[in-house]
Amino acid sequence: MRKHVLFFVHGMGVYVDGQGKASNAWSQSAAKLLKQQYQKYAVAKRKSFDDTFEVVHINYDVEFHKLVTRWADESAKVTALAIPAAAPAQKLLKWLNGARETDANFAWTHFSDVVLYKFFELMRQRVKISVANQFQSALAPNHEGAVSSWSVIAHSLGTSITHDVLHALDATTSNQAGISILDAMVPSATVIAMIANVSKVMEGRDVDVYNSMVVPSSMVQNQSVCFQYLNCNNKFDPFVQPVPFKPTGPQWALAESNQTYVDIPIENIHETNVHSLANYLVNPAVHIALLERMLGFGTISEAEKKKAHDTFENVPQELLLDGAVKLAGLAQDTDWFEMVGKYFALLELANV
Repeated sequence: MRKHVLFFVHGMGVYVDGQGKASNAWSQSAAKLLKQQYQKYAVAKRKSFDDTFEVVHINYDVEFHKLVTRWADESAKVTALAIPAAAPAQKLLKWLNGARETDANFAWTHFSDVVLYKFFELMRQRVKISVANQFQSALAPNHEGAVSSWSVIAHSLGTSITHDVLHALDATTSNQAGISILDAMVPSATVIAMIANVSKVMEGRDVDVYNSMVVPSSMVQNQSVCFQYLNCNNKFDPFVQPVPFKPTGPQWALAESNQTYVDIPIENIHETNVHSLANYLVNPAVHIALLERMLGFGTISEAEKKKAHDTFENVPQELLLDGAVKLAGLAQDTDWFEMVGKYFALLELANV
């Protein structure tokens, strides 16, 4: 019998090795962190994390890496020809030349993923196809049997990609009977957990994220990707501020009243990178809600919940100050600020 299949979908950043191959280091670390939270509670004595979950790593950064590497190669070839060019062209080529660099290159390693997925339809489709194939492969029956329960933990840009892929899989029919691909393979997901949810700000022109298949199933909308939806955003996370995920409509209102849609606003600063998945998962408001919905209500006792909340602390102030000094160093990188400014300007122009 298959375990509960638990997908981890990364956000913006570098998730490939030196050869451009998919690296699962991030999701392995994320799974380890969730396991540490799991082991704090009595449920771990009844059944271990490893015996409960089958962890699957979804990686789409390989597709971005292929493109930016090609851009860097082509830029180097053009520059080598020493053809006179106007100043804007020279600046562009210099920028592209550094595309393959992953160290101290925040604009390319982070914002390029966001811009490429948001504004380049061909790239968007390539990423969606790659991720859809990974979901389908993991959800297909294997020697241990068919999948009966599964969940997704998506972070940052991964929330948008997860939404788009699962909507497409559940809206697309796989046969003449009109049964969607996901419905033909598995039941709806137990939980879709969107951490640092940017799916609204990254929304494509083809589907409204508030009116898609990615909503808890109910009498209002019985065809849907999931039974439960968790939305987790941190007040101090700058990446979720432009357009917060605030769903409207009768399907969401009913889901909220049934507690199958749960909005979890948090304010903790457990590490200097408040956007990191770790900063979210360590918060008991997040990991308890997630574990209970995957394992069943009552799995974690009220006494355990109280203890977890009472003992949870932010990082020491001196570490935060040290982190603030390091972040202030980014002010010396004018390209970084230029990229950030252009990104938000583009979002405004796109009316998102």
